[in-house]
Amino acid sequence: MKFPPEFLDEIRARLPVSEVAGTRVKLRKEGREWRGLSPFSSEKTPSFFVNDQKGFFHDFSSGKHGDAFAFLDPVFSSGVYLAMTGAEQAAAVVDAALREPATEKARLRKLEKRQRAGMRRFSFFIYRFNGPVMRQMFRQPRNTWQLEQGVISMLAGDLFDTPKVLWRLRLFQLVYGLCGLRDFTRWRAEHKYRLEQARSEFTGGTTPLDKA
Repeated sequence: MKFPPEFLDEIRARLPVSEVAGTRVKLRKEGREWRGLSPFSSEKTPSFFVNDQKGFFHDFSSGKHGDAFAFLDPVFSSGVYLAMTGAEQAAAVVDAALREPATEKARLRKLEKRQRAGMRRFSFFIYRFNGPVMRQMFRQPRNTWQLEQGVISMLAGDLFDTPKVLWRLRLFQLVYGLCGLRDFTRWRAEHKYRLEQARSEFTGGTTPLDKA
């Protein structure tokens, strides 16, 4: 789905780059700019700068530069970040289990529960993002209860342990449900299409693993 330029410009105007980058970087105000350690490389001297007035960030250690969208994608795209944090959490569990074998099963159950909960929150948006109800919500944004910040944090991968983000995401789902009831016909069509897509099977592959 391609959003109109004016819609993207409105998002840029409503969400300061420092607020988006702040979900992953600890920033400190210095004059008109914010400064922090680079999220793109390992460093001890902060070289990551954000200027909300100009609407961009610049990372001197890596040379990366851009607006809020450039920060989130592709370096901090949700899929990449979730894979990295999932691997980090799994490694921590394995390390702890090797030190305390008796706790292995409990730690694995806790990790699986945490990961599944995060994936459920994320999949809610994946399956509905291109639907008519979600499109209408994004085209007429109202930042009531700071739901925009919750969605942005979710897109940055913060969907596991931060209470403020979690309750905003739950509230967003409630608002989505109410919007779906107001436009039940289109919501029903979207739901039916989504179920049909889930049942469909891919055919026509040409790899050695595909059937002739």
